[in-house]
Amino acid sequence: MKRKLFALMLALAMIFTMSACGDSSTSSDTSTDTDSSEETAAWTPTENITVVVPYGAGGTTDLSTRALLDIAGKSLPSGVNFVVENVAGSGGMVGCEQVATAKADGYTLVAMSCDLPLNRALGVTDMGAEEAFIPLCRTQNEPYAIIVRSDSEIQSLEDMVEVAQSGPEALSIGITGIGTGNGLACLTFQDYFDCTLKLVPFDSAADAMVAVVNGQVDMTINSAVSAAGQVEAGELKIIGVTANEKSPTMPEVPALGEVFDEAAEMAVYSWITIAAPAGTPDEVVTYLNELLNTACKSDEYAAAVEGFYMTPQPLDTIDEMIDYWKTQYEYYVYALGDQAAG
Repeated sequence: MKRKLFALMLALAMIFTMSACGDSSTSSDTSTDTDSSEETAAWTPTENITVVVPYGAGGTTDLSTRALLDIAGKSLPSGVNFVVENVAGSGGMVGCEQVATAKADGYTLVAMSCDLPLNRALGVTDMGAEEAFIPLCRTQNEPYAIIVRSDSEIQSLEDMVEVAQSGPEALSIGITGIGTGNGLACLTFQDYFDCTLKLVPFDSAADAMVAVVNGQVDMTINSAVSAAGQVEAGELKIIGVTANEKSPTMPEVPALGEVFDEAAEMAVYSWITIAAPAGTPDEVVTYLNELLNTACKSDEYAAAVEGFYMTPQPLDTIDEMIDYWKTQYEYYVYALGDQAAG
């Protein structure tokens, strides 16, 4: 029954996408009283643009956002720059709320992640991404990596499932919180394989990696970039990803949903979208959308994030990004089941 409901949900989402009308590139409250010819006139920034990263420095969102802005910033007018401001707190909610209430003039943006709609699904916030923000550029869309110590007895997804089903909390996994993508991946894994995991929270992905290396936990589920150094050093190994198809960045790594029919609906991704506050004028949105998407599609950006275990996967239109937000939120509600808010 649960899978039939989710299939229907996806079908409805596809119908919504195909029937989306005309110019919905911004929310309806972005119109102004100026003449339409002035409204569509080209806009260029005259001062620095602040991009709030709602997490600490050095994480996946921070690193990939800085890499994109370094490239996009080369096309800004002389004397104008992108300025990254790290505003951590409450799983990204503090930074998102700060930008949602900022002046909608194009000079304050946010690098929003999947944590906002996920926390909404959990009832932590009532902020809807598509009501609070206008998406400008999706910079990342990668499944989470399932990471073990290189000399672990768990060397495959089959090993992982076998240990997990051997007894309650027989498998320990380091996560950065239930209200995060890796926490969701663990909850859905428990549901698919009818098991109880031992979930051990850490303050950061880096701390979870250290715990795996030290043997404090059996594994972690996190963004692959967080483990890049230890994987290259031979300390850690990526045995799978939390999706039903392989990541183009790691085509040699199996996907959980491909290996096991029970997890055929697994689609837990780490994604990031640079967004502007709702109400930002159309001409500002057009400028920033084109600027950021051009940078995201560049060979320079692809080379910059290759070491982050990322393949740029931008979406071309505002409508596509909004529809993706909505579909992801509905998946979170479905995947969380009784744990989801109302």
